[in-house]
Amino acid sequence: LFMVGFAYGILRGYSLERCAQVANYYGGLAVGSVGIPRKIKIRESFV
Repeated sequence: LFMVGFAYGILRGYSLERCAQVANYYGGLAVGSVGIPRKIKIRESFV
């Protein structure tokens, strides 16, 4: 989600600093839950 947030900022015309802030917010959402998501295949995500 980090890259999605950054791309969103770029498309909205935000400064690079603001894009990084938005990206960090959305990246934080991805790691905000406890445990490993069951639907993600860990090995395949590193390929």
